[in-house]
Amino acid sequence: MNLFRRTLLLFGPYIGKLIFASFCSLFVAVGNSAPAYVMLKIIDNVLLEKDTQVLQYVVIGIILVMFVKGFFYYLQTYTMSWVGQDMVRRLRDSMYHKVMHQSLTYFDTRMTGHTMSRIMNDVSVLQNLIAFSLSFITDILTVGALVAWVVYLDWKLTLLVLLVIPAISLVISIFSRKMRRLGTAMQEKVSDITAVLQESLGAVRVIKCFAREERAIEGFENVNNRSFETNMKSTRVQSLVVPVVENLNTIGLGLVLWYGGLAVIGGRITSGELVSFLSALGMMFTPMKRLTYINNYVQQSLSAAERIFELLDDEVLVSENPDAVDAVFDRGHVKFRDVWFSYLEGPPVLKGINLEVKSGQVVAFVGSSGSGKSTLVNLVPRLYDPTRGKVDIDDLDIRNVRLKSLRRNMGIVSQDTVLFSGTIEDNIAYGVDEIDRDRVMDAARAANAHDFIQTLPDGYLTEVGERGVKLSGGQKQRIAIARAIMTNPRILILDEATSALDSESEKLVQDALERLMKGRTTLVIAHRLSTITNADRIIYLDAGEIREEGTHQELLDRGGLYAALFETQYQKVGLTA
Repeated sequence: MNLFRRTLLLFGPYIGKLIFASFCSLFVAVGNSAPAYVMLKIIDNVLLEKDTQVLQYVVIGIILVMFVKGFFYYLQTYTMSWVGQDMVRRLRDSMYHKVMHQSLTYFDTRMTGHTMSRIMNDVSVLQNLIAFSLSFITDILTVGALVAWVVYLDWKLTLLVLLVIPAISLVISIFSRKMRRLGTAMQEKVSDITAVLQESLGAVRVIKCFAREERAIEGFENVNNRSFETNMKSTRVQSLVVPVVENLNTIGLGLVLWYGGLAVIGGRITSGELVSFLSALGMMFTPMKRLTYINNYVQQSLSAAERIFELLDDEVLVSENPDAVDAVFDRGHVKFRDVWFSYLEGPPVLKGINLEVKSGQVVAFVGSSGSGKSTLVNLVPRLYDPTRGKVDIDDLDIRNVRLKSLRRNMGIVSQDTVLFSGTIEDNIAYGVDEIDRDRVMDAARAANAHDFIQTLPDGYLTEVGERGVKLSGGQKQRIAIARAIMTNPRILILDEATSALDSESEKLVQDALERLMKGRTTLVIAHRLSTITNADRIIYLDAGEIREEGTHQELLDRGGLYAALFETQYQKVGLTA
């Protein structure tokens, strides 16, 4: 569909309000045009004929017209502002909804800052189109009323003015094409700035620890300078439009003065008619000047709309089957059936995985970085979908289960613990619909978190700060475990949940995890093999394929890849000791 037409369709739900605003604009335009008529009466009837009664009528008329204009201007402005704000709200809701339902592949291939820029900056630019459409409607009606008036006064004079209109239209058309290209470039540069900001502010600790502040500043200045250069190119183009149009208007005005002056001298028109004509031309100048700017805003808004529609049109790679059902998994029996997976068009990351995890088993996945451990486990909650093959839980293809229902059966505790701004209670109860303080406290006790929470000034109502910055690593991890316990999951996914913790915190977290794992099917992504020696089965992955499988002791006795990896880690621990 044509971009301009699709952008116009965004106004569809607001047709009634737009018609009302246009109706109000009609009165505003009449108020804007009235002074031209007033000038005729003041010159011919008041100043030349000394008619005081006409003077009284003129004064009263001006007051009434301005009062009516002000009333309808308020209604028009409020209505259009409501339309703009509501459109922004609905667009951002739709974009956020689309992003939240994307698979992890979407986030793997896009910078977060770029997505943020589209939701915030591009939508705001589109809002400018709505704000200036208010001026556009009023200006069009005002110019129309003034044109009608000057035609009424003297159509020959009007023809002289119209001679310059084709030249003005040509200038606007040429500059429109340039502004469209520059508008797209400007939005991309704003997106780059947002991306750099989001990345650097999110990693500020790393930047400081490596003393790379100057490098970060240099990187930001580079993208900021590129944005400046693009904006200045746009400014140069915009700045040229007005003087070119002004000069063309001045030519038209000069022709009117010459011909109109001769007409007054020759008695064909009155002095009041000429002054009224010139006043009308002068009053046309400001709205016509704004109309040239509106074209620039239209082009920038279309560029923003194009980026918005790209986001809304992005394919959702993990979608819900229309016939999907809710499910409660009683056993948590997981089967991988000939599973292959590739990231977009890349090489296979998983190759023909066939694996069965029985109910209540603890199965650990080990292997070198990039072997496919995390990818394989991420298929279970459908953070990705297999390229080929399928994943079953309790003999049900998970693609036939509603996503919300599927994920409600699972609890995830990862190495990189994410907490949300809010209270400890809010974070523990994040996975449930209603907060039950007793259940929250029971979950915290099971996660060995209750005691430290009680020592905090506000207990469970303590604010954790952005990403939980007010808590230690071990405390955050125990809150994450309590959060998983709250949902009572049938299947548990652990991604090296005890790494990077001190010995005391690790013991508390490990105790909590063992309590959580009891009776649940558990998939463990392990980097430190000492944490999985008691697993029911250990799967060694290499280059996306299962190379070895067995218990810890069986794999050691076999003397293969797992044994070599364990020996390497054991030697490192021994050297450290």
